[in-house]
Amino acid sequence: MRHIMLSYSDSLSASFPKTHLFRLFVAPLIGTLALSAKLDQLECENDVARLIEPIPLTYAGFKPFGNVIEAGTVKTRSINEGNTTRYHDLAELDLSAEGGKPGLNIFRSNPLPQPMILKTMERHPLSSQAFYPLGSYPYLVVVAPPGELDPSAIVAFLARANQGVNYHKGVWHHYSLALGGISDFLVVDRISDDENCDEVGLIDEDRIEIEMSNMPL
Repeated sequence: MRHIMLSYSDSLSASFPKTHLFRLFVAPLIGTLALSAKLDQLECENDVARLIEPIPLTYAGFKPFGNVIEAGTVKTRSINEGNTTRYHDLAELDLSAEGGKPGLNIFRSNPLPQPMILKTMERHPLSSQAFYPLGSYPYLVVVAPPGELDPSAIVAFLARANQGVNYHKGVWHHYSLALGGISDFLVVDRISDDENCDEVGLIDEDRIEIEMSNMPL
């Protein structure tokens, strides 16, 4: 009896004899696999993330989401025999709900690969959370209003290295998005033993791609 062996290493059609059996069984299988691969390719091409371009971070633009932390047009005090200017009460911290206490932390963030595709958002239902950069790189702030997450309402801000942000309680945001290099952030948030972070995944057309071509990096 003659034995026929199928090889899957390169091509079924190249290794299988061009016999009646091949035409009846193998050729249709090859066609089906090729069609399936083409459909998968088309699906991936159509599965495009929503492109958004960051806008400069300003007090007015960020007000629905929290506070911009910077030495700007805020209340000041002259202290230390006139040698120091205190920029006073820069953020509305909300950290004590249900027995929570303020915590001071440093987050070290790596830049995401390009193109920058955002696939998740988070919120802290019991507290605010404040970030202030410790380096010289700009960074991105991506937010959405509180309540049920509406992916179409996600907006992005470009923050300078001398600007921090304080997210109000319940505001949706992406985790810290470093630009230009590894970046440290001083973070003030709520410390407690309970759960204070909700995460939602962004899938299909709800994913966000950040437009980077005009970024001053």
